[in-house]
Amino acid sequence: MPTRRRGFVARRRDHSRLRRGGARRRFGPSSCFPVADRRAAPRGTAVRRGRRIITAMRELFLLDPGIVFLNHGSFGACPRSVFEVYQARQRDLERQPVEFLGRRSAALLEESRHRLAAHLRAAPDHLVYITNTTTGVNTVARSLHLRQGDEVLTTDHEYGACDNVWELVCRRAGASYVKRRLPLPLPDSSEVVEILWSAVTTATRVIYLSHITSTTALVVPVAEICRRARREGILTVVDGAHAPGHLPLDLEAVGADVYIGNCHKWLCAPKGAAFLHVRPEYHLLFDPAVVSWGYPGAVIAIQTFGDFLGFNPHCHVLVTDGCFYGKGMFRVAPPLDLSEVSGNHADHQLM
Repeated sequence: MPTRRRGFVARRRDHSRLRRGGARRRFGPSSCFPVADRRAAPRGTAVRRGRRIITAMRELFLLDPGIVFLNHGSFGACPRSVFEVYQARQRDLERQPVEFLGRRSAALLEESRHRLAAHLRAAPDHLVYITNTTTGVNTVARSLHLRQGDEVLTTDHEYGACDNVWELVCRRAGASYVKRRLPLPLPDSSEVVEILWSAVTTATRVIYLSHITSTTALVVPVAEICRRARREGILTVVDGAHAPGHLPLDLEAVGADVYIGNCHKWLCAPKGAAFLHVRPEYHLLFDPAVVSWGYPGAVIAIQTFGDFLGFNPHCHVLVTDGCFYGKGMFRVAPPLDLSEVSGNHADHQLM
């Protein structure tokens, strides 16, 4: 069947060449799947109702009516109503750039962050916005102080771009990026945990894995892996790029030290909407990808994890020494050396 591989879309003209039972196959104007020629198609209530639903769904989006768009996994299609609000915000920005960015954006982001936190069942102060999951993985991996001989454990089902990040970081540190093979079909969740855990050694410092694998669409039992890793003092980093919109997320229950997810895939948010969630004992472990105003600072009035990472456009700050007073009364500590982490994480809090 001739299809355009990139984007997993199929054009109507391609399906018009298919035949089934002697009937010409094509995309009807109100369907998103090939149906028999209308002269041969049943006219039952279920069929008519299905076509009405599909037509209504199509009208919610701005997609080219000539394609069937299935690949929300790369970039989700933004619903028309969401896109209109998105454009309205852009117009507000362009009318008064300084007023919008300097005086209004922080409050708008704060409100949005609280709503996202409620959806994810997470504390807002442990959550920041980023542009995509790969950016989050870079932020995390390149902040770690791995040493020669350390190991980062993962699976052979991870997203290639993020594999590249970890391989670069490990190569520079003299560490090893260990890929544990998960067989297909995937066994039950308890077996998956044991298969992965069979590759844990005394040198394992980080476990990095996907909540839903991008290449094989497997749901990995990350909660149990995170619980087990915490008992052993191993940092857990979960790539949740495909989980929001697919799974009912409860980040507190998942228990990952770091959870990174996209909102512009299956949640259909505007492009460039993603989040980084970090447990409070590790807030000060990670540096922002971009350092801006306030570096190196001594005492700056930062109040949240987002401020510290510099993701708040109202106050781009990175603090490296001293202390400051805000919601958390944080004490700024030197970067964590993962070679010193062992046992319960509570013994190694940074705040």
